[in-house]
Amino acid sequence: MAAKDQFEIELKLGLIKPCSNLSEILEKFGTLSSTKVEQLENIYFDTKDNKLYDLGAGLRIRRAPSFTEQTLKLRGNTLGGIHQRREFNVSIDKDLKVPDLSRFPAEAFADGKFDVAALQGELESQCAINFKRVSYDFTYQGCEFEIAVDEGQIEAGKLKAPISELEIELKKGVKDKTAVITYFDEILQHLAAAGVPLTLEPFSKMHRAALLMGYAQRNSLKLNETPAGDIGTYLRVNLRIFESLLGQYLAKLDPVYLGYMAYTLKCVRRSLKFMVKLAAADENVSCSESFKLLKKERKPVCCTLKKLGTYLQDLEREVLRLQLMGAEPNLAAYAQKLRRRISKLQAFCLPLHLRALILRLESVKLINQKA
Repeated sequence: MAAKDQFEIELKLGLIKPCSNLSEILEKFGTLSSTKVEQLENIYFDTKDNKLYDLGAGLRIRRAPSFTEQTLKLRGNTLGGIHQRREFNVSIDKDLKVPDLSRFPAEAFADGKFDVAALQGELESQCAINFKRVSYDFTYQGCEFEIAVDEGQIEAGKLKAPISELEIELKKGVKDKTAVITYFDEILQHLAAAGVPLTLEPFSKMHRAALLMGYAQRNSLKLNETPAGDIGTYLRVNLRIFESLLGQYLAKLDPVYLGYMAYTLKCVRRSLKFMVKLAAADENVSCSESFKLLKKERKPVCCTLKKLGTYLQDLEREVLRLQLMGAEPNLAAYAQKLRRRISKLQAFCLPLHLRALILRLESVKLINQKA
């Protein structure tokens, strides 16, 4: 069978605990057409010197009772929990032990960074990610989504990490950037209002596995080399930094990240306030529905950001106090406390929601500039 080329767009979030009534919640604001339960085994491959990871690519074999396939995922973007990347899937024989790169189309390696023949001979298994997936085909605003709950674990050598997350993947529908983020944002707002116990999960399963294995390029924070040219870009940059800091903290359990996150959230609050001030001074923008929504939601959003920032500072002080006293704080327990606080404050909505608000406002400005 020929490889299926698609552009994957999905939102990933953590789950604090199972949600037994998720299907009933989804049916209240959209349409469910089917439910599937699968046990999935993912084996990831690379060379001994991590050539694929260095190029931002992921290669796996996925086995399920009903199918076996190999997948190549290329470097993409992460925005507010939405992962966007190109991927190639091809069905393979269930007994195949190592992916056959020749089965992927030539366009998968069109950038010239892959020496396919050399890579094929060097491939070896790196880690296993096994989980039970309960998925729903879901229609919202004329778009088709797959909503999945994954429960299992990552195994990288002797190291293990649990998986408990919810994924929302756009399968068919609008591709406009503003509309895509808006629809994801609206679905997330519905889930939050219904009390689904979600939290932020900034990194993908494979990214977390790479951190467990100590891959250097996945073990650092990348900052913009050029300054943000406008307030919207500055806001988005700080949101991305916060998400990366949170992902690193949850993986490394280093309390120094807590203070960095608190400061970054302060930057987000200040820039959001400044954005409202700038937009209010533009008569063409200040009368728009997008500005009214931004102005209306700024205070509650800033309140949540401040509460989370204060909690991060308190957590940092508590952990450092114990360490300075010679005690050994349970760092994993503190990380779980933070995940639960993010869930309680519904702060898991904020990175995506803020991006949706910014995009709507920028669309209004763009329209006025064209006019």
